[in-house]
Amino acid sequence: MIAFFKRLPATEIAMEACGGSHYWARELAALGHKVRLIPPQYVKPYVKRGKNDRNDAEAICEAAGRPGMHFVPVKSADQQAQGMVLKVRETLVDQRTALVNTLRGHAAEFGLIAARASATSSPCLRRLQRRPPSHSRPGEQWPCSAKRSPVLTPG
Repeated sequence: MIAFFKRLPATEIAMEACGGSHYWARELAALGHKVRLIPPQYVKPYVKRGKNDRNDAEAICEAAGRPGMHFVPVKSADQQAQGMVLKVRETLVDQRTALVNTLRGHAAEFGLIAARASATSSPCLRRLQRRPPSHSRPGEQWPCSAKRSPVLTPG
């Protein structure tokens, strides 16, 4: 694709903003083209028929030609990398929360109620490995953390 755009004189190129569009915008701008990225929500009203590449291209052209259209600034590679780090961290936090909630749910199946804080999940797992609920004595409390006193109690 780069070879095609190298042969063209400098021109204005409009694209729908998405993950890969910022990379291509940087590449095309380096060749001297003026690249404009349009947010997808501003392109969608101009799609007249079903979703396919031809109809999308027509809608992008229509939207780009409108006066007062809002364009998205092209992100640098550093900006994209910083955004990626934030999204990966957010994903990891969400996955950790899901795992802790799953652990609490499974512990509740044995009548053990654990505190909601994720800091209590590792101590709870270690306690359960040393003495599973089936070996507990009636009325025995299961502390989740030595530092704090959230309690994991049978039934």
